[in-house]
Amino acid sequence: MGADFEGLLMVSISNVDKYRMDSLKSEWEVKSLRLFWPDIIQPEIRRALGSDPSSESIMSLGDNLRNIWFQFVQRIIDARCCLRVLGYPDSITNPDHVKEAIELFLQIENGNASENQKEAFKIEKENRSNRRDQSGLSQSGKVFECLTSWYLNILFWNTPVVVGSAGKNRVPDVLRDVTTVNVNNSECNSETDVFAFSIPDADYFSYTGIASVNEWLVPRLSKVNLTMIQTKTNWKDNVQIPMLWNLIYKDKLIYEGVRIGRNGQFLESLESFSYAFITIPSGKGSLDEICAPHERHVLRVQQMSGGNYWCASRKENVAKAIYDFPDRNFKGIILRTPSKRLWGHVQENLQKYPNMLDSFLNLNFDKMV
Repeated sequence: MGADFEGLLMVSISNVDKYRMDSLKSEWEVKSLRLFWPDIIQPEIRRALGSDPSSESIMSLGDNLRNIWFQFVQRIIDARCCLRVLGYPDSITNPDHVKEAIELFLQIENGNASENQKEAFKIEKENRSNRRDQSGLSQSGKVFECLTSWYLNILFWNTPVVVGSAGKNRVPDVLRDVTTVNVNNSECNSETDVFAFSIPDADYFSYTGIASVNEWLVPRLSKVNLTMIQTKTNWKDNVQIPMLWNLIYKDKLIYEGVRIGRNGQFLESLESFSYAFITIPSGKGSLDEICAPHERHVLRVQQMSGGNYWCASRKENVAKAIYDFPDRNFKGIILRTPSKRLWGHVQENLQKYPNMLDSFLNLNFDKMV
């Protein structure tokens, strides 16, 4: 397969997908993602996909993203140990030092490091284990947000639905307007990490930058489907935040001092709106142990208007799998694809765009259009 988005130009690409690629190019410049992707995250994803990726293996990948994420977290801790072995500060800040630390870890793992290095690494890791080191978790939230967007955009490729980080210059201003909450004349926004939204009349849309997306959406807002997604690696400790924001948006008005929308744009201007929660979830123990149907944190998100999902196989009365998100929130758009079903659509894309999946896997944006 080809190694970057340039190969996709051999097949006609929609303007929506050009916007998607532009958004991803910006989104995936997160330092920790770039540092750990080539040697840690990408190999695990390729292993999950197998040698001949198909829609079935992409679905299986969704079931295994939690395990891949835990591998990433552990490798952050391993990299910190190697930084200490190399005599550097153990913070994930200096890219050159981190790359050197990852190389050392791979040498240790493959048995190619010196005995002194192996022993120093063993001691450092034991010390961190005794301190119950949580440093990997602190670095992982932004990477999880990127991984969520990465996966969902593979599913939505060649549709008018784009999934993107809520960062400025990635999401059109009009969508920020309709979702801004005003409390007693003070504006505030949800801790939303990701926006998923449709671009109506996509066959006629011409992308020339984020401003062109905003200009296109403003007069067509009544045709836009929007789902705001809050991502949290830890379900149990953070669930009350998305639950409360869902209540605000779901009920539109909690009390007289709360309003939603600004600049003449409101949630009611949209064709549809929902609020979703996606989690790893982190926590020691099996999923059955930490997320039983009767647990309070599980019950708190059962009424999310956009659904609640995790990066594992779906479990009844607990959570849907991350790949259930498109059918729950953009079913009408999936039904308008030639295959009229999500996995048929994904398989058709793998055949029509043979370089697409490698482009996502390699995070190669330099040659994007």
